[in-house]
Formats: sequence, C-alpha cells, structure tokens
Amino acid sequence: MSVAALGGATARSAPAQPPPPGPSPRALLEAIPRDPLHVRYTAKDTGRRQLAGLDVVADPIGTGYIGVYFWPSGPGPADYAVSVGVSPDLINWRRVTDLDVDGGNMPTIRSLPGGGFLVAYEDYTALDGETAKSQIRVRYYPGREQLLRNRWAVEQLLPRTLSPSNEGTPSIEDVAWSGRPETSVLRIGFHYNAGARGVDRQAEGMLRGFRDWRTVADPATARRLRAAGFLASHGKRSHLDVAGRRWDVVEAQRLPGSFGAWSLALEDAATGTTQGLSLQGWFGPLTSVGVPTVKVLPGPLRLGRVLFVSAYVFSGRLVGPLVYYRPLPPGW
Repeated sequence: MSVAALGGATARSAPAQPPPPGPSPRALLEAIPRDPLHVRYTAKDTGRRQLAGLDVVADPIGTGYIGVYFWPSGPGPADYAVSVGVSPDLINWRRVTDLDVDGGNMPTIRSLPGGGFLVAYEDYTALDGETAKSQIRVRYYPGREQLLRNRWAVEQLLPRTLSPSNEGTPSIEDVAWSGRPETSVLRIGFHYNAGARGVDRQAEGMLRGFRDWRTVADPATARRLRAAGFLASHGKRSHLDVAGRRWDVVEAQRLPGSFGAWSLALEDAATGTTQGLSLQGWFGPLTSVGVPTVKVLPGPLRLGRVLFVSAYVFSGRLVGPLVYYRPLPPGW
C-alpha cells in the first residue's frame, strides 16, 4: 500500500513551483546567526529545563509564541517529560505547565481553525530491561487556556503497527479539520524501529476521528536518504512550505549506533533531490545534529516573517538544544 492510498495525494504530488528568490533554503538553514538575540545554544527555559525538540506556534493572544518541548526528568531510559511554555521572542522561554511527566518526548504542536490545538508526542509506555518501548500519543485541546492548563478534550494512544518496540517522533503533516475531532482526519509522519538491525525508518499514518489508525512504511524516503549517504537510522522530520513549494528536513545517521554520526538532510519535494546540511556555528561546523524543527512564523512583535529552527547538538563544545531564527527575505 502506498502513502497516497491511505489518504489521497500527498504534499509531494503537488505541482512544482519555482523556488523563492534570494538565498536558498539550504543557505538560510546552514548559517546560524551570531547575534545572541537570534540564537541560543544549550537552550533552557527559565527553570533551567532543556528546550529539547522545541516546536512552536504563534500565540493567538498578543504577539508572542506557545511552544512544546521535552527534557530529561531522571537517569532512566524512559525518564523524560513534555512541557508547554510561552515566549515573547522565540529565544527566551517560560514553562507554564507539564503535559506528560511519565516518558513523554519529541512533541509537536499544530494550531487549528477556531483556536484549538493538536499536540502529538512520543510516549515511553513500557520498559524491556534497559530499553524503553514507545508509542505515539495525540491530544486535542479546544483552546489556549485548556492547553496551558493541560486539559485536553480528546486523547488517543496509537497502537504500534510496524514495530513491536518503538514508534515515535511524530510530525503532523496535514489536517482535514471539520471543527470536531471525531469527524476530522490527521496525517501523521513518524519513525519506527525496523527490525533486528535496530535501524529506524520513516512511515506515515492516517488517524480518522481519533479512532481509526492506519499506517504504511515509506521506503521511498529511505532509498533517497541512503543514496545520499545516510545508511543507518532515519528519525525526526519537519518541513517548510514556502511560496507553494515544500522542503523536508530529516534527521539521518551515516553510521549505525553512533551519536556522532547524526546529521540533517534537506529534501526538495518538487525534484526529489536530497543533500546533507552542514550547520555553521560561531565556532565552526556542528559535527552531529538531530531532532529538527523548521517553521516559517510571524516575527517577534509580528514584524515580517522569520525562519525558526530548533535542533539538538549531540557532540562538540556545546552539546544540547539549539534554537535560532532569522528574518526571511522578500518573496518568502
């Protein structure tokens, strides 16, 4: 079964549009700003919790932002927590409350018409020795107040279908929102553990009415990433939609079992081409980076639009969450 067979045409089937003028997406992603107002290494909230996997939407009240992120809550393999916070400027974050303190990680958030929110995250639900088993948890929050108080209206823990042990790092790819979760359809990207060799691969699923969950593996993405030199695991993905054109940023590993071998790959959905990204920090290139989130958002104080990026640096001088943004050029 193909991904299209689950829910119709995917974003990759849209007619190709010319790239926007000015710097390429690769150039904008790779050149990390040096201005401390636009970048934060080893990023933490005001309570000194890591801003790992930070995903952001514009706050419907005022000119700030709401974000979800995760942080280590203990020494065990499943000791993680997901929190929601607010920020005036995309760099400085204040935690408001916790959404899951019992194994939640890798969250993503999506605003809905009418003021609601979708939140999906990977949830460690069991331990098998020293290995944590994970599933995807999806929640619907009817409004801002409910989200900031962690009062969801509907929740679903999605059963594993492609792996007996691990499915996670969700990305909300598309939403057909009817105004009610029980009659809406969500397309969710994720990764799964692909068997005895322990590699992770990409997949997609359709969640209909917060009840019916059907999935399919995505071998085409695996073939493209392997052809580009990413021979081991493929993890979290995020995407940019700009001027009618889509680019995907995917976490991918060149060597199995090595946290020093993670990198980000940029895929042009219109052409199917894949190339590695080399993020350039103030001290030189980052040698191992993963857990990407990339988004176009209204700028602070709603001045223009910005490209927002969060990632995790696994090796080098500044290990930990990385958050930065840059104003977008005209035409983006």
